[in-house]
Amino acid sequence: MKKTRAQKQRYELHISQLASQGDGVAYRDDKAFFVPFAAPGDRVLAQAQKTQGRNVQCKLLQILSSGSARVTPPCPLFQTCGACDWQHVAYDVQCDNKARWLQQILSHTPIPFTPSPAALGYRRLARLHARTRVDGSVQMGFHARKGRHIVDTHDCPMLVPSLREALAPLRQILLPTIPHAVTLSLSAGTAGAFVHVQSPQPLPPHHYETARHLCQTRALAGVSANVDGISAHIAGDAWVASNASDGQGMRSPHASFGQANDAINLALGTCIRNWLLERAPFQHALELFAGAGNLTLLLLPHLPRITTVEWDTHACQAARHNVDRRQETDSPDTATVSIHEGDAVVAYPQFAQRCDLVVLDPPRKGCEALCHHMKDAPHRTIIYVSCNPLTLARDLAILAQGQWRITAAHGFDMFAQTRHVEVAVCLER
Repeated sequence: MKKTRAQKQRYELHISQLASQGDGVAYRDDKAFFVPFAAPGDRVLAQAQKTQGRNVQCKLLQILSSGSARVTPPCPLFQTCGACDWQHVAYDVQCDNKARWLQQILSHTPIPFTPSPAALGYRRLARLHARTRVDGSVQMGFHARKGRHIVDTHDCPMLVPSLREALAPLRQILLPTIPHAVTLSLSAGTAGAFVHVQSPQPLPPHHYETARHLCQTRALAGVSANVDGISAHIAGDAWVASNASDGQGMRSPHASFGQANDAINLALGTCIRNWLLERAPFQHALELFAGAGNLTLLLLPHLPRITTVEWDTHACQAARHNVDRRQETDSPDTATVSIHEGDAVVAYPQFAQRCDLVVLDPPRKGCEALCHHMKDAPHRTIIYVSCNPLTLARDLAILAQGQWRITAAHGFDMFAQTRHVEVAVCLER
């Protein structure tokens, strides 16, 4: 499409804040200008690329003067790699902007916000992409900011030390055994780095031999694979040992959903525990999207009965183990726990009438269909944990039709250096 004259126009702009999609924002002539890689306080020269109503998407041409929020990015791949948005912005400013979004989206009143204790070196989960080139060299890294090509990553300052240390043996030893493109799910546990290889084709025999060698030397703690939809443990530890949201141990499958930031996961657990204590007693909790039990274990001391629903077979197996182990060491009057494998929307009507508390932590897309079921249900309290405030706001609007209202909310910087933000809300009638 040919650009219009207005779209080609250049503007000198003063950036005032950060937008929820990551760009810097400037206001001029009753319009909002969105400029990638601009920081609050910057004075920039930008070129209009696309205009929609009063919003103008721009290209950054030049930083005329830097604002006090601008810092030097710690990673040389910043702006190319698509994993981080805000390495050029001071961390306190990142958090201030996230807290402001939550206030605008959820209640228009200040919401408590917990920064990450570590703004770098915090990430214990990562998904990398890899392929072997024609010359035999390996390309491994995150997808690019634009497009789907791989940005070759030899190091990443966002990762916890054990995952950073695992990048070299992965690139130099394990990946050369795979002649086609794969996806790697990395997770850090108390024993070290775990790798789950997702492959569309069979893996050669020497890949399995190499994986066993790396685990025997403890270069990796465990290796598993999913080949054409079938998952199997290959070498090392079969489960990732880490800490649940109550700060005590749990185990999970190599590739299952988990929280990426241990310290923030603990802060999230503390917040939810306080909400439970303030509203106790509860008789029966229904936990949806329960995973391997990160929140289930937190609920154990506070309820006589818990029912969980999770679609991942391996996560359900881990959850049963985690609950059994915890109940072996805790008081004998801890909760009776029923763990069900299945879809949350399908399973919900089966359990809804029995539960006075619902706890859910859905994926980024939220749970629109489920909220239509929940809005008229006879629960006393709903605790909703979300990694996407926009889909959360949509779901809360549905629940509001059933007279549910937010009585507590708390934001968490689970993903420092990015635009993503975690939030938990407590709803009552």
